[in-house]
Amino acid sequence: MPGHPGLGITEWNIGLCDDCPENHPFDGIASALYVADYWARVIENAFQDSLDLTVINHFGLVATGNNFIHLLHPNSKRFSVSPEGRAVQMLMQVIAEGYFKPRILQMPAITIGYGGISQTIDALSVYAGLSADKQRVRLLIVNRDDENAHPLEWPIPGSWVSDSLLIESFTGTMTDSHTNHQIQRQAFNDSVLSVSVPAYSLLRLELKLAFPVGIKSNEATGQALRLYPNPAGDVLFLVSKQDLQQVELYDLSGRLLLRRDVGGRRFEMALDDIPRGMYLLRISGSAGRVTRRLIRQ
Repeated sequence: MPGHPGLGITEWNIGLCDDCPENHPFDGIASALYVADYWARVIENAFQDSLDLTVINHFGLVATGNNFIHLLHPNSKRFSVSPEGRAVQMLMQVIAEGYFKPRILQMPAITIGYGGISQTIDALSVYAGLSADKQRVRLLIVNRDDENAHPLEWPIPGSWVSDSLLIESFTGTMTDSHTNHQIQRQAFNDSVLSVSVPAYSLLRLELKLAFPVGIKSNEATGQALRLYPNPAGDVLFLVSKQDLQQVELYDLSGRLLLRRDVGGRRFEMALDDIPRGMYLLRISGSAGRVTRRLIRQ
């Protein structure tokens, strides 16, 4: 749009180290953590409207040498995935679709110091996304503490029912470039996702839902209900063939944002104080309850 201010990222590097010695510590998990957290924060701020990311027109996908931002290295006549490439793969599998910020219970903290000044910060950065088919919920967790593992607990929204959990871990040390990558899947049906995040690591979690987000919990109610427009602006309209009783709006972490009592079959819901994003709308009526996905634009 002409005259519209924004940010264009044309080229960036986190390290130019063609001459670094073998097994350099930064050519391991350290650069992977940096890349994942940096890109996640850029996308997060763009999504929240605090940063207008207008264009990204250069990214070193394939290159020779050891520049740490390149995803693939065709060195020694073969391709290899760099730690940064692994980090970007894990990140984009999580937030490329349906990004949201999860609500974490009791975020652990660490104290860091530099130049004689100490500061307490979150030990973990957590990002989440919902797949386009609404059947997989994914979390990426960055543990920047190089000494300690930390517990993480995320309450699963009540309308979601999961049947399995995939755990992908990418770990390493600050002393060399050695990394370890593992993937495992296990059964899961709890209401709270509890994991221990290894020290100095990236952890990707993927919950497979037993049914997609937004499935009708009462088929008759779902067929008899209309909500529009969706995506919605400042106002959402609901029309039903049965009497409506209550409307609740939740973010994707399960936090209740609005609750409105309704009498009748038509309802107008103001959304002007709700940031743009993806939400769950739980509607109760005389014929039962239904959960619908709502996009606020």
